[in-house]
Amino acid sequence: MYKKRGRAKDENPAPPAKRLRQNIADLYLSNDISASRAQELYEDAVAAGTAHVNDLARVGQGGRLFKNLARDLKAKLLKGSRWPKPYMAKVRMWDPKRSEEVLSDMAFLLPHEIIWAMLEDGATQQFLLGQQKLPSTDAIHVSTVCDELGADRMKTLGVALWGDGIPFNYDRSASLDVFSLSLPGFEGTKFSTMRIPLFAMDHKHVIKGSTFDDLMAVLAWSFTHLATGIKPGARHDGTPFHPRSDRSRLPKEGPSYVGFHGILMECRGDWKQLKDVFRFPQFNEVAGMCWLCACTPATWRLTGPDAPWRNQRLTHWDFVARLRSRGLSPSPLFATPGLRTQCFKPDWLHVCDLGVTSDFLGNFLLLVSQKLPGASHKSRVEAMWKDIQAWYKRHGVENRLDNLCPSMLQGSSTKPPKLRAKAAQARSLVPYAVYAADSFLAGSDVEAAAKAMANQLAACYECLSPDKFDHGKLAHHCRRFCGLAVAMEERHDGILWRCKPKIHLFQELAEFLVDCPSLFWTYRDEDFGGSMAQLARKRGGPATSGSISKNVLLRHCAKHKLPSV
Repeated sequence: MYKKRGRAKDENPAPPAKRLRQNIADLYLSNDISASRAQELYEDAVAAGTAHVNDLARVGQGGRLFKNLARDLKAKLLKGSRWPKPYMAKVRMWDPKRSEEVLSDMAFLLPHEIIWAMLEDGATQQFLLGQQKLPSTDAIHVSTVCDELGADRMKTLGVALWGDGIPFNYDRSASLDVFSLSLPGFEGTKFSTMRIPLFAMDHKHVIKGSTFDDLMAVLAWSFTHLATGIKPGARHDGTPFHPRSDRSRLPKEGPSYVGFHGILMECRGDWKQLKDVFRFPQFNEVAGMCWLCACTPATWRLTGPDAPWRNQRLTHWDFVARLRSRGLSPSPLFATPGLRTQCFKPDWLHVCDLGVTSDFLGNFLLLVSQKLPGASHKSRVEAMWKDIQAWYKRHGVENRLDNLCPSMLQGSSTKPPKLRAKAAQARSLVPYAVYAADSFLAGSDVEAAAKAMANQLAACYECLSPDKFDHGKLAHHCRRFCGLAVAMEERHDGILWRCKPKIHLFQELAEFLVDCPSLFWTYRDEDFGGSMAQLARKRGGPATSGSISKNVLLRHCAKHKLPSV
C-alpha cells in the first residue's frame, strides 16, 4: 500500500474533483510508479467516469507510444508552470562503457532565473526583500558585496548553496551528486525549508579536476548575473543562445538590468565534498589541513588557548596562494562576486553529530556498558539498551535508535569505537550521556574525565537554539571538551578514545564562527538530498548523467510549484 502523501496537497491544494489527478501525478513524480502505470490509472479513471484526467489518459496515444511516454507525461504535468526551463550545457564527464572522457549534456536550473522568476510575483517580492533576517556574519558579507557592486541592498537577497553525494540505488552502491539553492534568514516560514535543485548527476561520471570545474563554471556565470542584476546576453561559454533550446533566454528589447540582486553568501557541505569539488585540504595534508587557518596534522591536537593555529588565520588569498604553490587553480565558482573561503562554513551535522559526538558516544557507551549487569559484553549492551529505551520513554525523545548491539559501538577490537547512528539519533543521545554518567560512573580518573566530557558536550548542544545561543558559552565548553578528549587519548592505547581531525573543525565552528551553528547546519539539505535520490532512481534502460539530471529537475518542477507567499 502506498503511503498517503500530505506534502503535495499542502503545497498544491486542489479542489476535490481534481485530487485523483493530482495524487496519481504525485505517485509518478515521486518515482513510486512508472509512467506507463500512471497512464493506465488515468485511463481507468476515465473509464470510471472521473473528470479532469482525459488529457493525461491520452498521453502517448493512450500509452501506445511507449518510448516517449515518460517525457510526454512530464510535459503535460508541467503545462502552465512558472519554473524556468532547464539550461543544457556541455560538461566533461567519464563514460564508463567507453572508458574515456566525453562531452555530455547536463541540465541545470539556473539561480538567477529561479530568483528572478520568484520575484516577478509582487507579494513574494515584497516578502522576500523585506523579511530576510540573516545571521550577523552573512548580513555583513551581503552588505559589503552590495557596496562593491553598487547594488541596492534593499533589493538584494542572500542565497546559499549546498552540495553532497547521496546513495540513490537500492544497494547503495551508486551515489548522486546534488547541488541545491536555498534562502537563509526565513526561519518560521515555508521558505526556511525551501530547497531547489540546481543539478544532479551520477558520481560514476565524474572526472576528478574536470567535471566539477565545468559544473561550477556554469553556476558561477549564473550567480554573477544574479549578483549584478543584469540579464546574460550569451551562454555561459560566450556562445549565442540557441534559437530553440534557449528561446526563452534570447535577449529582448528593453533594458537588460533586472533591478534585483542575489549574493551567494554561504556554501555548505561535508569535508570530503569540499575537497573533491573546491580543492579544500583534506585532514592529512602536511602543508595545512584547514581552509580557515594554518593548522596541520602535527598541530590539530593542540586545543588550548595558546595553540599556534589560533593566531595563524588564513585569508581567501592565502588559500589561493597555497593552491597555486601546489600547481592547482581555485574552483571556477570563486569567480562569483564576493565569494570567499570564509563563506564555506564547517557543518554541525557532519563535524559534530556524525563526527566528534559519534566518536565520543561510541567510547562513552562502551565504558558505561561495563557497569551494567550481564555475563557477556553482548548481554551488558542489551541491558544498556533497555536503560536507553526507558530513558527515551521518560523524556519523549523523537529521534531514537532502532536497536543497539555491540557492533554499533565498535566494529572490531582494532577499530576505534564510534556510534553507528544517524545524525539526529546521535544528537538525541547527548543528554542521555549526562544521565548515564551520573547514574553509572564512579570516581576513577577515566570515569571522571568521561563524565566531564559528557557535561561539556551537552553544554555545547544547549547552545544550538538561536533563542538561547551564547557564543562565549559555546566556545568555552567546546575548548574544555576538546582538551579533555586529547587528554583521554593520551591515557589509552591508541584505539580507545582516539581523537580525529574533526576536533579541529569543531573548534573552528564553535570558537571562531560567531553565529549559531543551527542557522547553517545541513539537516534540511540532507533530507532534501534523500528526496532527490528518490527522483533519480532508474526503472530500467540506459541513462546518461545528463538525462538523470534533466529527469530529476523536471520531476521536481512538475511536483512543486515555483515558491511564492
